Amino acid sequence: MGGVMHIGDKVRFLNENLSGTITSFGKDGMLGVTIEDGFELDVLASEVVITEPLVKQAGQEPVRRDAPKPPEELKGGLFLLVGKNDKQHWVMRLLNRSGSIVLFTLYRRTPAATELMAHGELKDGSEVPCGELGMSSPDKWGEWYLQALPMRQFPGQVPALMVFTRRFKQGEFQSTPYRMGGLPLFAFRLDTQDTESRDEPIAAPAAPEPGPYRAVNFNKPADEIDLHAEALGLDAGLAGDIILRKQMEEFQRQLELAIAYRMPYLTVIHGVGTGVLRNLIEIALRGNPGVRDWQAADSRQYGQGALRIKLRS
Repeated sequence: MGGVMHIGDKVRFLNENLSGTITSFGKDGMLGVTIEDGFELDVLASEVVITEPLVKQAGQEPVRRDAPKPPEELKGGLFLLVGKNDKQHWVMRLLNRSGSIVLFTLYRRTPAATELMAHGELKDGSEVPCGELGMSSPDKWGEWYLQALPMRQFPGQVPALMVFTRRFKQGEFQSTPYRMGGLPLFAFRLDTQDTESRDEPIAAPAAPEPGPYRAVNFNKPADEIDLHAEALGLDAGLAGDIILRKQMEEFQRQLELAIAYRMPYLTVIHGVGTGVLRNLIEIALRGNPGVRDWQAADSRQYGQGALRIKLRS
């Protein structure tokens, strides 16, 4: 069924197993179609066909709706990207636009179980799959927990582990410039707090019996790191300042991991050289809330080129 389109007309997508209602008109033949889940998709008028035109009574005012918000570039945080696959399930991906590498754990809790969705290390600008749900509405996705540890580059201070809880509601999504299978992806911001913010990490909530709980299984970091250029796989032909910066970045990364895993000690092999690397390491250690103190490591094993750092486990 073709014809002139109006707001309120029921339409069907020609190339997708979707249907909805026209809720807005845009430029260049674009129109907004709100599907049954409440999401408004931007499509060309030629990509849909009217299945049930809106019948207006005589004298009835036309339907007026606010113009949809234009897609916004996602930045400055962690986002859950959501979109439908060919089975009409929600496919979810965690997107890092925080400006730093992030160690994360993401899980959700429902009355039936507590389920690990994803965990690991996520570079800035990258994304990772974190689930597929068949629930038709975000209201049914349960309560989600995100634990995130940003990995700051030297000389930034080691940040605290951040913990967020999130319940999703219909209409809280944000349209994005991204697409999946020809259809737009929507986003929920994860690093926002539904409840009062917590300063300390929370334990994973116990799942009701007999609901399963799949525990996080990070690999424990080493308690000894070697910052010699050859040990880090750095090209000997690199300029000295570049090598020094990469050594400090690796040190900062390993220190943050050791603090996050509540390790008691970390031994850093810095070598002898000119002493610049050791001085920079000690500068980074001063005032770090996760460090108790440090001293030269056992000279019988390391000579004069290592530090043993005592952490607040």
